[in-house]
Amino acid sequence: MQAPVSEVTVRDFREDDLRRIYEIEVLSFKYPWSMRAFIAVQNMGAKIVVAEHRNYGVIGFAIFRVERTRSAILGHLMNIAVHPEFRRKGIGSLLLRTFEEKCTSRGAEYAYLEVRISNTAAISFYKKHGYKIWGVRKGYYSNGEDALIMIKRLR
Repeated sequence: MQAPVSEVTVRDFREDDLRRIYEIEVLSFKYPWSMRAFIAVQNMGAKIVVAEHRNYGVIGFAIFRVERTRSAILGHLMNIAVHPEFRRKGIGSLLLRTFEEKCTSRGAEYAYLEVRISNTAAISFYKKHGYKIWGVRKGYYSNGEDALIMIKRLR
């Protein structure tokens, strides 16, 4: 399907988006988050933004939170996905930029994320956007797979 970025806007999540973002999650990942996980992260203060196409509705999302440590303010990208029919059209980049802008506006100096060590496509995507490998979280995922920690300086 055609979905030029010019026909897509990013907006804050609304409760009636939940079913659609869950559908995208299930289509996107071998080990998807549960519906309960989406609700739990919202209760923990995470923010969700959605990419909405003017003809097709919600076609992607990003979930993040801003974390304050003793030494820095960090933007943590917790989850990001684009519906398979709309990939490789700039939607993921648009969501990632929105995440970074929202974190910067809340004072974050760095953005970070975890990505499956086997997900070479995602690792390449993040590297293309300036993220660098910072470390490894051993056994991070429920199936025991390690995660790469990737980080980017925002300002």
